[in-house]
Amino acid sequence: MDGGRSHILELVDEVVSVDVGNGFSPQQRSRILKTSARNLVNGDYLFIDCDTIVLKPIEEIDSCPAEIAAVKDCHTDFALNPYRQMCLNHCRRLVSDIPDIPTYYNSGVLLVKDTPFTREFYQKWHENWLKGRERGVNMDQPSFNMTNILMGHPVKELSGEWNCQYIHGIRFLNKAYILHYLCTNKLAKNDTASFLLRDESILMGLKTGYEIPQEIAKCFDDPFLGIPSLTHLHAGRSVGLFNTVEWKCFFSTYGTNYFKLYRYLGKMINKFRKYF
Repeated sequence: MDGGRSHILELVDEVVSVDVGNGFSPQQRSRILKTSARNLVNGDYLFIDCDTIVLKPIEEIDSCPAEIAAVKDCHTDFALNPYRQMCLNHCRRLVSDIPDIPTYYNSGVLLVKDTPFTREFYQKWHENWLKGRERGVNMDQPSFNMTNILMGHPVKELSGEWNCQYIHGIRFLNKAYILHYLCTNKLAKNDTASFLLRDESILMGLKTGYEIPQEIAKCFDDPFLGIPSLTHLHAGRSVGLFNTVEWKCFFSTYGTNYFKLYRYLGKMINKFRKYF
């Protein structure tokens, strides 16, 4: 770890160095470590993705009896998950005949006890991730969920406060332990970030420096300060609309000019309405 970020090493008790081999992208190396973590370190742990903010003390998690636990993806049942079809497509690359998926978990925050079973789970998870990688699925979440299903659903559900996925879990924000602002959900070019730390310029500044900017530090005490001034909540079917391939293609094509297109379409509809 070079540059300003080397100071992070002063905050850890032990550094575990792992040789993941050659031929992997940075993203793939991170997935190798994530899906192998249980078999690389000893003791119970709470795994937390890096696109998160810990908002308050988390020692209460130690009282959770589960061997392995996670929060629902998008804080909802899989039938209502706005990314359901994408998730199914990824899972089908791992297992052609997918069993029923009642719950699809987000792998950004994982409570994992140190037991023989969790070590076996991680071994299977890593094998399934490698299989998925060969088939074009670099994400670790599909293989995590398929491992859970194939091993009989051992993953238990954590309350949403432990992994408040910002754009879908706003109802958990005021009491969240961990805010997951989901920087991996790409923004349209030149669009306003839905949370301060999803702004690429701010994120890159944190990656190259060490000091936490004051505007970011304020979010630790009040995460609502990271929300932009122009914000609109969507619920129900409109959430699904804004996650369709059609909408994303439309938005990426027209960008900030889509308001002009809306107005043009509105005029055309009004013009021809009398014929319908």
